[in-house]
Amino acid sequence: MNKKRLIITSLFSVIGLLSLSVSFSIAWYASSTRLAVRTIKIEIDDDRELKISTSPELDTFKSSLVEGIDDLYDVGLYKPVSSMLSYTWMDEKKGMPEFRDSSSVEQIHGAPIPEVWDNGFYRQELWLLADDDVLVTVDNTKTTFEPDVAANREAVQYLKNKPAFQTYNDGEILESLNNLKYSLRFSILQPDLDNYKYQIVDPYKSGETLLGGLLDNMNDGYYDTYTGDDGETYEIVYGEVYNRDKIIYDNPTNIDIEPSGEYNAFNAKIKGSAHHFNYEASKDNGFYFKTEETLSMDDLEGLDSKIRIPLERGVPKKIVLSIYLEGWDRDNINNTMGANFISNVTFKILREIVK
Repeated sequence: MNKKRLIITSLFSVIGLLSLSVSFSIAWYASSTRLAVRTIKIEIDDDRELKISTSPELDTFKSSLVEGIDDLYDVGLYKPVSSMLSYTWMDEKKGMPEFRDSSSVEQIHGAPIPEVWDNGFYRQELWLLADDDVLVTVDNTKTTFEPDVAANREAVQYLKNKPAFQTYNDGEILESLNNLKYSLRFSILQPDLDNYKYQIVDPYKSGETLLGGLLDNMNDGYYDTYTGDDGETYEIVYGEVYNRDKIIYDNPTNIDIEPSGEYNAFNAKIKGSAHHFNYEASKDNGFYFKTEETLSMDDLEGLDSKIRIPLERGVPKKIVLSIYLEGWDRDNINNTMGANFISNVTFKILREIVK
């Protein structure tokens, strides 16, 4: 078996924008943190000739790409983003996926306006080239997203002296750093106008992720609020929501309500002076959050794999590979600050295309 390997060895280092001396469980986007991707490996593994390039020019295809020689994207600052509102760019069949700030504080009458980010995640145009008409997929047995345990152990020594971590022992901090993997996503866009397709894979999918909710972006211990036209205080409902006019609020209790369980930006106190968002009553009234549409690794199993990239013999096929942190994943909290992970995405030929 011929193994063609593309290895991206660039270090995607991330320096936190704010102090690390924040609550241990604040959401990522409530306080920027450090994230380093030590290595990304993109492998092509198959018996037939299958090559890769960052350009459609035929003389650029090879079995491996090297940093400093090939045009490989450098993330620079890495931060949680969201695939929310993907229909806005998919309807236009754009050539690149868009990711948004899930916690944008800009709003109109309590309706947040999520900003489109153009950095903070890995996003690379790649071209595949085969010597036959084939379907290519992602090999779920060799595609992995794992914590860099050795690097995370080093990070523990740095973090444990920070005020936010002093109540945690080394093992607890290490476990938290390693849990970064649960909020990772990778996606593949096939930008062909005649076969336009965008698919997201959650490598550790265990349930549904709602692309919305209440947040404590202000890091004051309470869900964020705004003042309505009537002068009353209401909680801000963030995310990709539908039928916002169907939201139902409870009347103020005049007593602050503590969260059930450990505090984080998804689980904060309710201000007694605010009208509290009643999610269940709102759902019954026709309101709903968009549910993240993702594949699991099991969806990539064998000949039934749901990712299928058609290649014509000798014709370069463009895809866009993205790797990012889903900001609305409830595992995406600051107990992973300073974390490191190693990813490996492997493509393989699924089968020949019979014409």
